[in-house]
Amino acid sequence: MKERVDAEIQKAISEMILKKEIHDPRITAAFVTVTGVDCAKDGNAARVFISVLTGDKKGVLEGLKSASGYIKAALFKKLRLRRAPDLLFRLDETEEKAVEIENLLKDIDKGTTDGTE
Repeated sequence: MKERVDAEIQKAISEMILKKEIHDPRITAAFVTVTGVDCAKDGNAARVFISVLTGDKKGVLEGLKSASGYIKAALFKKLRLRRAPDLLFRLDETEEKAVEIENLLKDIDKGTTDGTE
Protein backbone atom coordinates (compact mmCIF):
# COMPACT_ATOMS: atom_id res chain seq x y z
CA MET A 1 0.00 0.00 0.00
CA LYS A 2 2.77 2.45 0.97
CA GLU A 3 4.64 1.79 -2.28
CA ARG A 4 1.51 2.55 -4.28
CA VAL A 5 1.00 5.86 -2.48
CA ASP A 6 4.70 6.73 -2.97
CA ALA A 7 4.39 6.01 -6.71
CA GLU A 8 1.16 8.00 -7.07
CA ILE A 9 2.66 11.02 -5.31
CA GLN A 10 5.79 10.77 -7.46
CA LYS A 11 3.71 10.63 -10.64
CA ALA A 12 1.48 13.54 -9.60
CA ILE A 13 4.36 15.85 -8.65
CA SER A 14 6.25 14.89 -11.83
CA GLU A 15 3.22 15.81 -13.93
CA MET A 16 2.84 19.13 -12.10
CA ILE A 17 6.47 20.01 -12.85
CA LEU A 18 6.28 18.78 -16.46
CA LYS A 19 3.06 20.67 -17.18
CA LYS A 20 4.49 23.76 -15.46
CA GLU A 21 1.58 23.91 -13.04
CA ILE A 22 3.98 25.29 -10.45
CA HIS A 23 4.51 28.88 -11.57
CA ASP A 24 7.88 29.53 -10.03
CA PRO A 25 10.66 30.56 -12.43
CA ARG A 26 13.25 28.77 -10.30
CA ILE A 27 11.45 25.52 -11.19
CA THR A 28 10.16 26.24 -14.69
CA ALA A 29 13.61 27.40 -15.89
CA ALA A 30 15.25 24.13 -14.80
CA PHE A 31 15.04 20.53 -15.96
CA VAL A 32 13.77 18.74 -12.87
CA THR A 33 12.79 15.11 -12.38
CA VAL A 34 11.24 13.44 -9.36
CA THR A 35 13.35 10.36 -8.77
CA GLY A 36 11.51 8.95 -5.77
CA VAL A 37 9.14 9.49 -2.88
CA ASP A 38 9.34 7.97 0.58
CA CYS A 39 6.25 8.46 2.74
CA ALA A 40 6.42 7.96 6.46
CA LYS A 41 4.47 4.96 7.74
CA ASP A 42 1.90 7.23 9.37
CA GLY A 43 1.48 9.21 6.13
CA ASN A 44 2.16 12.57 7.80
CA ALA A 45 5.32 13.37 5.84
CA ALA A 46 6.94 12.42 2.56
CA ARG A 47 10.49 12.91 1.36
CA VAL A 48 10.48 13.81 -2.32
CA PHE A 49 13.79 13.17 -4.07
CA ILE A 50 14.56 15.30 -7.10
CA SER A 51 17.28 15.48 -9.69
CA VAL A 52 18.14 18.83 -11.31
CA LEU A 53 19.88 18.29 -14.63
CA THR A 54 19.96 21.93 -15.72
CA GLY A 55 19.44 24.96 -13.54
CA ASP A 56 20.25 26.08 -10.04
CA LYS A 57 19.80 23.16 -7.63
CA LYS A 58 19.50 25.37 -4.57
CA GLY A 59 17.01 27.65 -6.34
CA VAL A 60 14.88 24.69 -7.42
CA LEU A 61 14.80 23.35 -3.85
CA GLU A 62 13.81 26.78 -2.55
CA GLY A 63 11.09 27.05 -5.20
CA LEU A 64 9.68 23.63 -4.36
CA LYS A 65 9.78 24.41 -0.64
CA SER A 66 7.95 27.66 -1.33
CA ALA A 67 5.34 25.84 -3.44
CA SER A 68 4.95 22.88 -1.08
CA GLY A 69 1.60 24.11 0.29
CA TYR A 70 0.20 24.42 -3.23
CA ILE A 71 1.59 21.00 -4.19
CA LYS A 72 0.20 19.42 -1.01
CA ALA A 73 -3.28 20.84 -1.72
CA ALA A 74 -3.10 19.63 -5.32
CA LEU A 75 -2.09 16.12 -4.17
CA PHE A 76 -4.99 16.05 -1.73
CA LYS A 77 -7.39 16.96 -4.54
CA LYS A 78 -5.87 14.82 -7.35
CA LEU A 79 -5.22 11.67 -5.34
CA ARG A 80 -8.22 11.92 -3.01
CA LEU A 81 -6.11 11.30 0.05
CA ARG A 82 -7.56 11.41 3.54
CA ARG A 83 -4.62 13.57 4.47
CA ALA A 84 -1.90 14.85 2.19
CA PRO A 85 1.58 14.50 3.71
CA ASP A 86 3.90 17.37 4.47
CA LEU A 87 6.48 17.44 1.68
CA LEU A 88 10.22 17.53 2.31
CA PHE A 89 12.17 18.04 -0.91
CA ARG A 90 15.69 16.61 -1.10
CA LEU A 91 18.30 16.41 -3.85
CA ASP A 92 18.85 12.88 -5.09
CA GLU A 93 22.62 12.56 -5.08
CA THR A 94 22.67 8.97 -6.30
CA GLU A 95 24.14 9.84 -9.70
CA GLU A 96 26.88 12.05 -8.26
CA LYS A 97 27.81 9.41 -5.70
CA ALA A 98 27.90 6.72 -8.39
CA VAL A 99 30.30 8.82 -10.48
CA GLU A 100 32.44 9.50 -7.40
CA ILE A 101 32.63 5.77 -6.57
CA GLU A 102 33.40 4.93 -10.19
CA ASN A 103 36.26 7.44 -10.20
CA LEU A 104 37.61 6.04 -6.92
CA LEU A 105 37.53 2.53 -8.37
CA LYS A 106 39.39 3.73 -11.45
CA ASP A 107 41.99 5.38 -9.20
CA ILE A 108 42.36 2.17 -7.19
CA ASP A 109 42.80 0.21 -10.40
CA LYS A 110 45.52 2.65 -11.44
CA GLY A 111 47.06 2.59 -7.95
CA THR A 112 46.56 6.32 -7.33
CA THR A 113 43.96 6.54 -4.53
CA ASP A 114 45.76 9.18 -2.48
CA GLY A 115 47.88 10.81 -5.17
CA THR A 116 50.88 8.57 -4.44
CA GLU A 117 51.72 5.38 -6.19
